[in-house]
Amino acid sequence: MGNLTSLLSGNCSNKLVEGNKDDLFNDFIKDNLIRLGYSYLIFALFAYVLVKFQTDPHKTHTHILLISGIFIISTFILELLWLYFFSEGLRSNKGKGYSARSTIHNILNNLLPITSLMFGYVFLINSINDVGDSNSIEYMVKIMSAMVFIVSYSYLLYNLLIIIKKKSISNALSKTADSDEKKNKATEYDLLIDLLYNLFQPVGILFISVILYYSIIMTTSNQYN
Repeated sequence: MGNLTSLLSGNCSNKLVEGNKDDLFNDFIKDNLIRLGYSYLIFALFAYVLVKFQTDPHKTHTHILLISGIFIISTFILELLWLYFFSEGLRSNKGKGYSARSTIHNILNNLLPITSLMFGYVFLINSINDVGDSNSIEYMVKIMSAMVFIVSYSYLLYNLLIIIKKKSISNALSKTADSDEKKNKATEYDLLIDLLYNLFQPVGILFISVILYYSIIMTTSNQYN
């Protein structure tokens, strides 16, 4: 892990000296922004259906809208930060604008954000008193999310270990990563960045949902005491 840390810090230092000469909104970042956009559209539709089926339609639920808004804004800001650092800030100059992900990795890159948003919201919504008990929709989401997380993290960690175990990890900045595109200039270092992004991004969303969940529980318990 020492080699991994030095590689990351060394690459960041080189960027401070060289500066960023690339377009901030290259095709790679635009694709990620589009992916981010439809992820939140799908999630918004899911959240609406979930709340509609578990609340009284004759009552107003302003607090649910407020909590949902805080969750969406918090996770969206965090996602933009992840997106900047892992798509631009930490990426190698050679691999900027190129994805180092394989086809399978790309599929997981699309599944994980939506899955973590849905799972985190299901966990969060259970802290609200006006929401009914867990139904078949929630159980289905939990089961499917668990399957996606197990498969995804097994694949990502396996590929991460392959890179870390290589003796010549310092050459990752110059060695081209295996990609489905022949003209792709992404290096193995960029693959490492892509793997770390997909490992940490769902954890960040779930961390926010846990913080909001216990904040609501503590606030509610104090009101009744």
